[in-house]
Amino acid sequence: MTNFRKYTILLCAIASLYSCSGRKKTIDGEKLKNHSPKYLTDSLSKTEFDYTWLRTKGNAVVNFQGDKNTLKVNFRIRKDSAIWTSISKSTIPLLNALISADSLKFLKKIDGKQYYLGGYDEINDLFNLDFNYLLLQDVLSGTAIMFDYEGKYKSKIENGMYLLSSDKSKKIEKLLKKGKGNRKHSLFYRCWIEPSNFKCAKVEINFLSDSSELEVNYSDWIDVDGQSFPEKSSIYFTTPYDTLSLEINYSNKVKINEPQKMSFKINDNYSPFELDENK
Repeated sequence: MTNFRKYTILLCAIASLYSCSGRKKTIDGEKLKNHSPKYLTDSLSKTEFDYTWLRTKGNAVVNFQGDKNTLKVNFRIRKDSAIWTSISKSTIPLLNALISADSLKFLKKIDGKQYYLGGYDEINDLFNLDFNYLLLQDVLSGTAIMFDYEGKYKSKIENGMYLLSSDKSKKIEKLLKKGKGNRKHSLFYRCWIEPSNFKCAKVEINFLSDSSELEVNYSDWIDVDGQSFPEKSSIYFTTPYDTLSLEINYSNKVKINEPQKMSFKINDNYSPFELDENK
């Protein structure tokens, strides 16, 4: 065996030991206790943000098709019912929207006042997205998006966090490199859990059918009436052609369980938003 090969094997062994050691520890160096998938799933359920009404506001950075904008956002949510939002840039109102499980309504207030009343299919087709109500509600409330509490998962410790995944990590990486899906593996789901509060810190979903990926991150937890809420949230949707990103930094004035107004009125100054003309 040459000296070069011996040196290479030694370096790989040291890196492997260091990597395994690091995955077993939290940021403060304490060793994590192994937990079963059921224990971690139950913990996620218990720590899910509990509310009937939720009101938040903050700054958002949106990057889509090469166009990056910093916006001010306000959200009001009645859980499993409706989401109201207003979006502005500096002091200029841009958009008001009222979103429910089966309908999407918005008022565009700049570059010609227009309104839209319809469903999700037309908007998703126009912008090549897969947007729906529950996805948005989960992101805005700091919840593990699309998590199946009845599903079967593998568990491990990775990079100082607990990881629940729909399959073993090595198998996921292997099939992702192939880039092909089948009936058994149409997508891979991974959820990283913060050990300090057992809240979801990150979700990554890989869709093998079209090589797209959805990633959501939560961090900087604040206390809201005895519950942990992420002060920072981000969502990235990546396809072979483009990436849509939304990064939100909330103020610490998060209100829960206070009924909110969700007014949405169309006056004569607005004309219909014609999708075909805006392609």
